[in-house]
Amino acid sequence: MRKCSGPVIRAALRNRKTDIDAPQFTIIIVHNLFWRGLIVEGRTSKYIGISEFWVANGFLRSQPKIWITAFIIIVLFAGLLFTQEGMAQPAQGLQPGDRPFRLPFADPPGPSTWLLVQVYGNTTGAFRQRTSTYNAGQGLHFGVDLSAACGYPVVAIGDGVVSKVDALQHGSAPHNLMIDHPNGYASFYGHLLETPALTPGQEVKAGDVVAKVGDPDETCTSRPHLHLEIRNAGQYNHAYNPLALIDADWDTLALNGAGGLSFARDLDAPRKWQGLYDQPEVDFWGLRLNDYDDPWPPEWGR
Repeated sequence: MRKCSGPVIRAALRNRKTDIDAPQFTIIIVHNLFWRGLIVEGRTSKYIGISEFWVANGFLRSQPKIWITAFIIIVLFAGLLFTQEGMAQPAQGLQPGDRPFRLPFADPPGPSTWLLVQVYGNTTGAFRQRTSTYNAGQGLHFGVDLSAACGYPVVAIGDGVVSKVDALQHGSAPHNLMIDHPNGYASFYGHLLETPALTPGQEVKAGDVVAKVGDPDETCTSRPHLHLEIRNAGQYNHAYNPLALIDADWDTLALNGAGGLSFARDLDAPRKWQGLYDQPEVDFWGLRLNDYDDPWPPEWGR
């Protein structure tokens, strides 16, 4: 095995012509490194034999190794782009530690405290109920659901001012709470056990207990959980992905959650909206975003 050293680069420089452009010169450099510096002599002769076979059969007319090197570069570059495209990035460019809000519970997650049960976005549960429960949110789950026992204390996710109490036009019965924050967002806490002991205009601090977890069925045995949304303050007609704005290890929470973490898939665009952070924002009462012609899971009764 030869080492990649000065003679290899000089060999590439000797191959450079005055009218060659930068991409061609890059190919020559990689060509020399690959064919002259990294391949054992015996294996090199095999590759040359294959190249000569291609030339003899009309596939490559000149400089076969240069063409093969160019092909390798293109494949590697395409693979890099594919990998970067598939990586889910937090919305609005916010990284952990830069997100403005905290979790709505003081205790860490666990079976005896709380668990993540449904994330924001195009979940399979929301997709199945897109024309009913989630029709107002363009067919998406426009918040995040955190399961906890009835009466479990809920804390404010940030400093703010109470704007609405039991405003059931925003949903999430039997009781709810809206807090406006100075950064232009509003946090909405739904399915509460009782009317919060707060009044509009009252200031709260991050971490203050503001409500108690309840059950939308009002039984405290069927599905007690907190439904948490982040909306635009003042108008309250636009929802954002809470996972991109709340400072938490959502990937771990999703792994340890109780379910509701899978996303419906449009088989005509199968990679769309499949990550925790790439879910679309919601305009309430806008057109549904997930009326797919070819969905997965399939709608058998459709």
